[in-house]
Amino acid sequence: MAPAQAGTGANPARSAHTASSIRARSRHDPADPQRKTVYKPVLDNPLAVQWPPLPAPVRKAILDELLTLLDSAESGNGKGISEWRMDEHTRRKNVAKAVKGKGKAKGKGKERADVTVTGSQAKVMKDEGASPRKTHVLTTRSSSTYTIPTSTTHASSSASNSCAITSHSAPPLLDNLVIGINEVTRALESRMRWERWELGDDSAAPPSSSRSRDGAAEADESEKSGRRRRHKSKAEKDGGEKAVPSALSSTDRRIAAPPTLGDHPAYGSVGKAGRRRVAETEDKPNYLVEGRSEGEWRLLVNSEMRRLRSTPAASSSSTPPSRGPRTVSSDVASSALLSTQPSQPAVSVFDEMCSSPAPPTVPLIDLIFVCRPDINPPSLVAHLPTMVAAANGIQEALDSVLSASDPAKEAMVVEDDEQRQGKRPEMRRVLLVPLDVGAERRLADKLGLRRVAAIGLSSLLPSAASLVTLLSSTPSLTTLSAPWLVPHLLHPASSASPAESLYQPTTIKHLKTSAPLNPRAEVTRRKEEKRKNKEERKERRKKRRVGEGEGEGLYVAED
Repeated sequence: MAPAQAGTGANPARSAHTASSIRARSRHDPADPQRKTVYKPVLDNPLAVQWPPLPAPVRKAILDELLTLLDSAESGNGKGISEWRMDEHTRRKNVAKAVKGKGKAKGKGKERADVTVTGSQAKVMKDEGASPRKTHVLTTRSSSTYTIPTSTTHASSSASNSCAITSHSAPPLLDNLVIGINEVTRALESRMRWERWELGDDSAAPPSSSRSRDGAAEADESEKSGRRRRHKSKAEKDGGEKAVPSALSSTDRRIAAPPTLGDHPAYGSVGKAGRRRVAETEDKPNYLVEGRSEGEWRLLVNSEMRRLRSTPAASSSSTPPSRGPRTVSSDVASSALLSTQPSQPAVSVFDEMCSSPAPPTVPLIDLIFVCRPDINPPSLVAHLPTMVAAANGIQEALDSVLSASDPAKEAMVVEDDEQRQGKRPEMRRVLLVPLDVGAERRLADKLGLRRVAAIGLSSLLPSAASLVTLLSSTPSLTTLSAPWLVPHLLHPASSASPAESLYQPTTIKHLKTSAPLNPRAEVTRRKEEKRKNKEERKERRKKRRVGEGEGEGLYVAED
């Protein structure tokens, strides 16, 4: 379609940018069937939560303080986190090698079943006792004698086990660290879901197996199981009952399968109807579990992405002691905490006696450090500002409900440790701290890992006092919040009239344009067009040079 002439038509002002310009040539025909109409925003989304701006010196100082905190952690043998992790890796490698070598030794013994040792040789070996020999003589059935050097690879398995590095307890700080983007996301999700459930949102509670037995979920499972081919057992072919496959091993079949998240005794308070979620007093909620030392608090896992682990079977000789009726509080207090870090093997004697596994827990975190400049692509952590703002909004709503139910809570009362037991801990707002460039490598070296993208911890820890002081003295570091993420509608004010909105209605401008139906074909076409234009320019330059050379010929002027 040819562009209209400027100054013609009913409205000459609309004829701008219709000349032979780059903008006019790049405009596509709206009637082209190979393109579609799209709308692109010309402004950024106003509902997006931005990262807190921090100067480079402040980020460097925070990183140095965090590294100092990690350096202060020591294991049972006085080593740091990275040295302890390397020792654990070496110990597990030696144990796996010893187990593998023991299996090979058994296989070699079966292959040499036809080789016998003479009586004199056996007597000599018996007399020597524990002193090993470098060679030994073997006599086969054909009366052939062989002198074979003694192999020390698989013979002294006990010696190799004794030489292995002994396992020491992990540094206590690891129990309160949440390392990794996924782990930090799950810890935030558990905190948000529990607080929403405490405010009155029933859908935020962990689902139980009784709920999933009804409805379309059961139909989907039956359809999936019906499509699989399964061979019938001998008992089924003879007309017996259908065999039910067991997920447990033969030694653990006397222990019942682990319950789902909602059926665990520690989650018994979820299904109690008619019980007020937010207590009128400062009692500790059931989803909070006190840690081993002061300032350590953990949350029961309330994430759909988590699953319970099965505990090993107890020995048949030991009989579990008789216990009275179990309650939710006793289950939470007495059961061991299931570690969320892979380096924490924690299975207590009580867990071995119980038929149900310990409830999974995650640390209660309110400080999140992210190595944002080192993460590629940055979209891996783009959800963290919104999640932190949502967690702070829910905490704001919960604090308002708690202060309204207990006005005396605002009074400053000095209490000792005995009076603080059984009471709700201080739930602080979550701080999101972006670190400087190179923080991922330095944190990974301190923790003995390949890479560390995010770390979460609690500000209530005594070892984090200096870090909290530095963060509180930084004026540019503020808690992220968004008014549209505060769940005020869960508990509307009955007497007060609804307040008028102080914010202008959101308007996002869009630009109507076109896009190709097949982007890949469009990219290929543009590349081919660029290549063709480049060849044409080369040809034109070549012809120009040839023409200039022909003009340098010899001309003869006539008289």
